[in-house]
This record gives sequence, C-alpha cells and structure tokens, in this order.
Amino acid sequence: MLAGADSSPRMRDAAKAVAEALPDARFRSLAGQAHGQVDPAAFASALSAFFLG
Repeated sequence: MLAGADSSPRMRDAAKAVAEALPDARFRSLAGQAHGQVDPAAFASALSAFFLG
C-alpha cells in the first residue's frame, strides 16, 4: 500500500490497516506526497521498487 506522507492521518491510517490485513502486503509512505497530489516520478519509483525488487 502506498500513502503520501503529507496525506491526512485518516488516509495514512487506512492504508496501513489495509496493508496489515492483507497477507504479504507492504506499506510504504511517499515523502512529500499527499492523497490526490502525487508526483508521477515518485509514484513510478515506488512501483518500480515493488515490481523489480
């Protein structure tokens, strides 16, 4: 699960809860990002790290 570090606590907590509930899920906070205001490069970097290890 990805959540922006600058998102509201409610959004970050929800993402953490989903990650904890799903088997093998991981939570990652994106520094300087907020819900609905994500830099595409930061998002792409997080996805690449996940899929490429």
